[in-house]
Amino acid sequence: MRWSEFEFEPALLTNIQKANYTVPRKIQSLTFPLIKAGHDLKGHAETGSGKSAAFLLPIIDAVMKLKKGGHYKSRRCCPFALIVEPTRELTVQVYDQARKLAEECDVSVSRAYGMFLRHVNLRQISTDGCDILVGTPGRLCDFFQSKNLLCDQIKVLVFDEADQLLEDGFQAVLRQLNNVNNWPQPENRQTLLFSATFPLVVQNWADEWMRKDSMMVSNKRLVAANSRIKQKFLMVPNTAKKDVLLRLFQLELQTAKKRDPVNGKIRNTMVFVNTKRDADVVSTYLNQFDFNTTTINGNRPQEMREKALSDFRAGVYQIVVTTDVCARGHDLKDLDHVINMDLPASGEGIDDSFTTYVHRIGRTGRLQPGSATTFFDIQADGTMAEGFVQSLQEATQPVPDWLNKLVAREPIAGSGQVTDEELLGIL
Repeated sequence: MRWSEFEFEPALLTNIQKANYTVPRKIQSLTFPLIKAGHDLKGHAETGSGKSAAFLLPIIDAVMKLKKGGHYKSRRCCPFALIVEPTRELTVQVYDQARKLAEECDVSVSRAYGMFLRHVNLRQISTDGCDILVGTPGRLCDFFQSKNLLCDQIKVLVFDEADQLLEDGFQAVLRQLNNVNNWPQPENRQTLLFSATFPLVVQNWADEWMRKDSMMVSNKRLVAANSRIKQKFLMVPNTAKKDVLLRLFQLELQTAKKRDPVNGKIRNTMVFVNTKRDADVVSTYLNQFDFNTTTINGNRPQEMREKALSDFRAGVYQIVVTTDVCARGHDLKDLDHVINMDLPASGEGIDDSFTTYVHRIGRTGRLQPGSATTFFDIQADGTMAEGFVQSLQEATQPVPDWLNKLVAREPIAGSGQVTDEELLGIL
């Protein structure tokens, strides 16, 4: 389909072109007509598929058309569309994307989240305007309960990354939001709920917020990896992971230098580990061998995390080592490679671990094909083998022989040592 088929306002189409959105993505083509027709919608698609633009573009277009027709007038501290995000990082990302798409469109965008001085946050919203307001549940609830923000003009309510909103225990805060005086009821607003994963608990929760005639757009599997991402698996014992990671980067750099002796370098890579300590340890280790590496984890203040991501985007660092604080939502268009040095912890169950894996590798493969490499310890990670086989089969990608044997409970040959030949095979 073409962008012109959706009859967006000319200024918005100009911004779409500036953003290099060549054609609508699948989730966008499916949801645009339904959102523009006013339906409540549950939208599901794999990470990196364009979910944010799927709701931002029709919202911006609606505000523009209503203003042009004289049916809507901006009011200070009174949003038209409210977008609820589970984290500060996602709030900042969606806010930035909305600002770019709404440039020169007479549509104001603001944000509201913690770790942002309350009075400064309110002053910025009042100054900038908030036709579209993006925020986290706690700060939004605070502002609406205290009547610093008014809700009587909200016509569109969006829950983004709904599964994480539930996982992070925001149900109680959202119920408080729903009980604010003059809060618009489902029949008086349009409710959109988007998520990369859509387990039954999320679908049931969505029904509490939506009109009974709500619609759902979904791909075939409710937890699915992006098929544009080439998934590779290496059998690596936990004790050897750090050395294998270093050797992988050394071989990649050697290969790149052979192709281009002057400018050859490794791909922009995000490495996932399970603990804050390991993030710092691995980052320090790689820096000792002259690989420009930074780290992002929950111990770092918000400003330092945003600075690290900004430096990574700018090419100051080629590697960022992180925990699951970066598993969702960060828009890193130039991220080429994701490495799961550790697989997600299985404390919440196999399904949740696989869901986290999908979100992790979804940091790449957004505007172009990406790569994901997973270090797999057969003792610690064996329970996830079946899910990975299914994921590879669905993406029509080859399944390692040892992974098939692990699922079939057949003996696996080999010393457990990773050879240079194996590492070169995933580059």
